[in-house]
Amino acid sequence: MEIKALFRKKKQTAAVFVDFEHWSYSLNRLYGLKPRIEDFGEELTKQYDVKRIFFFGDFSEGRLSSSVEEIRRITNNIIETKNPSVHPSKDFTDFILLF
Repeated sequence: MEIKALFRKKKQTAAVFVDFEHWSYSLNRLYGLKPRIEDFGEELTKQYDVKRIFFFGDFSEGRLSSSVEEIRRITNNIIETKNPSVHPSKDFTDFILLF
């Protein structure tokens, strides 16, 4: 066995749950930027053995809908959290993440 192999640290395993709606709108409101999704995915896989990654948000319209294609480059696990009510008072992203 190679000596370097003895000292290599094994990556921790991770499952990633991203509140993309919060991330996207906050980053835009505070800095006028969009999330760099592919860079985010690359950085995660450098540090962790990522088994699954999930993106949560209301992707039905607006800024988030234009991000779906980029998210699909790293995962197909996109969880739509649109509130189907005629008179929605709050999005359900936070609650769906909890469940």
